[in-house]
Amino acid sequence: VGVKAHEVPIPYGVVESEAQTVIALREKPTLSVNINAGIYAISPEALRLLPHSGRYDATQLIQAALEAGLRVCSYQIQEYWLDIGRFEDYHKANEDAAAWLDEE
Repeated sequence: VGVKAHEVPIPYGVVESEAQTVIALREKPTLSVNINAGIYAISPEALRLLPHSGRYDATQLIQAALEAGLRVCSYQIQEYWLDIGRFEDYHKANEDAAAWLDEE
């Protein structure tokens, strides 16, 4: 699974506690999480988990692989990556690609 680091600003103070005892307080932290970049390398063993018909998302296949006890690895993407699920982002990706081609 290709993953990309993503920063998530939390607009509130975050309280960490154990058994109702505050152990830390962080004011408006930024959390770093790995998001699913939608890039997959799938083994033949995992492909055998696919149903024979109907829609089945890659995320469902990954969950099925985990439940079947298969090893699922992640790869940290350092290069340029942009989710193109929204028209604005798709347009930006096209503009970026055109700019790179113009540089060559």
